Amino acid sequence: MKKYIMIIFILIQPLFAHSEHNPFDEIKIELKKGIEEINKEIEIKKTNLYLELDKNTSSFENGIISRLDYLENSYNLKKEIESIEILTDLEITRLRYTKGIELIKMIYEKILGLDHHFTSLRTFQNISDLTNPNSFPEFIKARDKITKQLDEKKTPALPKIFESNPFVSLTVSLASSLFGGGDKNEKENNLEEISCILDFSVKMHADLNIIYYETEFLKESNLTLKEDATKLFKDYTQIIEYHTSLSECRENDDWDSLFDKLDNTIEYLRKDLKTESEYKKMKIIKSINNLEFSIDRLLNFMDRYIDFIVEGEQYYTKFEIILNNYKNESECISSIPHQYSDLKRDVKNSIMKFTEAYSISEIKGSKLRDLLYGIPQ
Repeated sequence: MKKYIMIIFILIQPLFAHSEHNPFDEIKIELKKGIEEINKEIEIKKTNLYLELDKNTSSFENGIISRLDYLENSYNLKKEIESIEILTDLEITRLRYTKGIELIKMIYEKILGLDHHFTSLRTFQNISDLTNPNSFPEFIKARDKITKQLDEKKTPALPKIFESNPFVSLTVSLASSLFGGGDKNEKENNLEEISCILDFSVKMHADLNIIYYETEFLKESNLTLKEDATKLFKDYTQIIEYHTSLSECRENDDWDSLFDKLDNTIEYLRKDLKTESEYKKMKIIKSINNLEFSIDRLLNFMDRYIDFIVEGEQYYTKFEIILNNYKNESECISSIPHQYSDLKRDVKNSIMKFTEAYSISEIKGSKLRDLLYGIPQ
């Protein structure tokens, strides 16, 4: 039995080894390998052409060919070398552009994940409950008891704002428990019942609202990032005449059509390269520059995404400090509703997601960036 287990382990080990690479590592590896293969193939062709140039020069010097033939052959060979160099730039740019599409696709998925993350957060409801003492069962009981005592004394009815405004609720309840009916012991018991609620609501109200509004800020920032990703994709693919939006491309799994458009664009430029027209060669160089510019824009967008994730992690770390800063938590935990624990758990999970699931910080300053920029390795 042990023998078979060992065989299975040996067979699946490569799978585990492969999984150690994150998707961005895979892109880097494929990009580096692809560029090396293109350069290797082109170098062979250029070497052969330079050998032909040497052979042509030797033939002229030995009187085998005329000066006119020598000049014509030299001109044609140099033009072919120039075309190969342009073709090299074209093929490498094509590869980098292809990997750029894959990066846009992967980052967009992370942005959608963030969108779902913010939508599913219960921050608003949790904070709404925590900042309103009327959501605390103990407070409601104490409030009803106080209201009953006031009714017995035939005092004027409290306004509706007692129900809706948390600070009025706290003030009225505190004043009523102090100056309402009942003896001293009963009043002290009433205060004891709502002491934790009073303490928590007063001390944490402002801090909890900070968490709420800054979470809303992050949510809106992510929506802006999502819109920018959509625009980037539109501009990025316009040069290859692909006009489907990013969301539609994703929903319809239309990536093959996109890459077909890229193939058609590159093939069209290759055909132009075979002509003798200098105008068409300049057109190809311009097209390469446009593709390169699109890659530069992608890298700038990636930097903005990385900065947003770092900022988000910092925000949630601050939220965690705020929530852990309530000094009377151990004494009052039984009086504080479950939303407080839920919020702490949401914040902790969010920190983990920002540092792991949504982060691409390893790209900043990495070899992948160098490869996308065209810096030789």
